[in-house]
Amino acid sequence: MNAVNLEASTKKGDLPALTGVRAFAALWVVLFHFSDLIVSLVPGLQWLMPFFEKGWLGVNVFFVLSGFIITYNYQAYFSKFDIHKYKRFLGLRLARIYPVYIFSLLLMVLMFAAASVLHVELNKQGDYSLAGFIAYIFMVQGWADSGWYPWNGPAWSVSAEWFAYMGFPLVLLLVNKMKTITQVIAAMGVVFIIGFGLSETRVLQVLTSYDFENIVNVITCFAAGSLAYAIFQNDGWRRGKWNVICPILLVFFVGTAVFFSSLTSFSTLFVPFLILGLAYGKNIISKCLASPVIVYLGKISYSVYLLHMIVKFFVLGAVMKYFSHGSLPIRMLLLFLTFALVIVSASITYHVVEEPLRKKMRDLLHRKTGKKMRDVAVGSSVPSKYVDLFDKKN
Repeated sequence: MNAVNLEASTKKGDLPALTGVRAFAALWVVLFHFSDLIVSLVPGLQWLMPFFEKGWLGVNVFFVLSGFIITYNYQAYFSKFDIHKYKRFLGLRLARIYPVYIFSLLLMVLMFAAASVLHVELNKQGDYSLAGFIAYIFMVQGWADSGWYPWNGPAWSVSAEWFAYMGFPLVLLLVNKMKTITQVIAAMGVVFIIGFGLSETRVLQVLTSYDFENIVNVITCFAAGSLAYAIFQNDGWRRGKWNVICPILLVFFVGTAVFFSSLTSFSTLFVPFLILGLAYGKNIISKCLASPVIVYLGKISYSVYLLHMIVKFFVLGAVMKYFSHGSLPIRMLLLFLTFALVIVSASITYHVVEEPLRKKMRDLLHRKTGKKMRDVAVGSSVPSKYVDLFDKKN
């Protein structure tokens, strides 16, 4: 049996391919939410609907990736649990996710207010209640099927991700108990069996009258990502033929999701191993994902994720009625400009809101604790920027 070395067997470094993964996961979610708009503007793309409709799996990719990266960066930091370290960890995580999260909520409020003043009809399906607004503020709207999603629906996954952060030390207890690769894979199997079992049977909904599928999903995927990192540290797996394995895993993941609807949920089984192979970086897919353009899109992917539905509401409410019956070239141009607006608005938000406010919140945390904080485990060589990999919601 291959022993799992809980201390990284090689010096840690950048994992740019995993930043690139975020770009494609976010894009897949955007395609999922924009699928009706895409087909209405360009009916010739109808044949791609089976792929678009499975875009919600991009959230699962985020959750698995988050478990992997958070464990990669914080395992040594939590070698011994300490409540002060735990608070600092949550503070740094909050600094990472909260600025754009709240900014997107404010944009929604302003957009609906402007639409009301200008008498523009927007898609307001759902319950835009005060209770939902408060739940959104405290990042708990995604913990149960409460009907509080309308305030920027995609943000439910950030709420679920926050739940995973709070439980991370418990997940790490499981990871640190693994002594062999066999144990890790067995544990991952048990995690998926329990997670899929609870999700498919809805037993928690029967017992409590609430649907906790979101929480079950994030715990399952996050734990699987953490366990994948335990495998990542094994030198034997590092020497695997990932140049061949990664493309096969990608084909199985997407193929199972798109062509076997009854097995769509189970396609997530391939994701931890795909992330593992991409992290090793010794394959053509990793090299493509590590290209500067893709890495940049990965960096702004969190803003893409939280802003894209706001852009869609704007296009549907303020623009679509003027161009929806235009010629095909005009409609194709509108579709292109819609996606361009998502990218441009996300890029601006990343540089003007996300990064500056993250740094300000970290500085405030530094002053409050009376000591200089670091984003990574004490003694780790991982660049601090890699603590900021999202992870999704996520």
